[in-house]
Amino acid sequence: IIMSYRFLNVSEKNLIYVGMAKETAHQLGTPISSLMGWVDLLKDKPENSTEIISNLEHEINHLKNISDKFNKIGSTPKLIKIKLNKILEDVIEYHKTRIPKSKKINIKVLMDGDYYINGDYILLYWSFENLIKNSIESIKNDIGIINIKVEKIDNEIRIIFNDNGIGIINKDKNKIFKPGYSTKSRGWGLGLSLSKRIINDIHQGTIKLLKSTKEETSFLITFKSFYS
Repeated sequence: IIMSYRFLNVSEKNLIYVGMAKETAHQLGTPISSLMGWVDLLKDKPENSTEIISNLEHEINHLKNISDKFNKIGSTPKLIKIKLNKILEDVIEYHKTRIPKSKKINIKVLMDGDYYINGDYILLYWSFENLIKNSIESIKNDIGIINIKVEKIDNEIRIIFNDNGIGIINKDKNKIFKPGYSTKSRGWGLGLSLSKRIINDIHQGTIKLLKSTKEETSFLITFKSFYS
């Protein structure tokens, strides 16, 4: 039993290391390719240097954000009072412009106030981003719907992510937060396990699958908040 437990522990750690390496390469690939393109353009059209330099700075900032993500996930970040509304609005705005043209997906966030917790902006952005990306990829209908509802009950903030994607089959529902689990042929199964680490371990919150059918999937995230 002890040997089996150790083997499973080592296997899970190996999946995390492989997944993190692939995720790093994936996230770095786009801005690096873009930087190379802008450098080539600067050589060909130096007269457009002002615009090109502005885009180079944008991609460098993107690389810095990626570096911050991986630095913070491997350490104990300092949590400060942050506004959840701002994080959700930023991540939604980013993904609205990157939805494939072949998909018609409406992303809405339903909030009736301002919501504050002690947290880290970059890591929470990353955890919410993983959920939205999964929702977008799961939607196969002509019209896609992603609703995010935020409410506060006493000192608990509840966030429900709901989509009309194809859902998770019953036999896989207990595996979704484990490193290495993925339904995508080119996926490496790190998104939800990272989100769980960020929410549960770093922010002392919870994330769970509320329900999943062939027509609908819902995740519930909860945080403690002591701000009015």
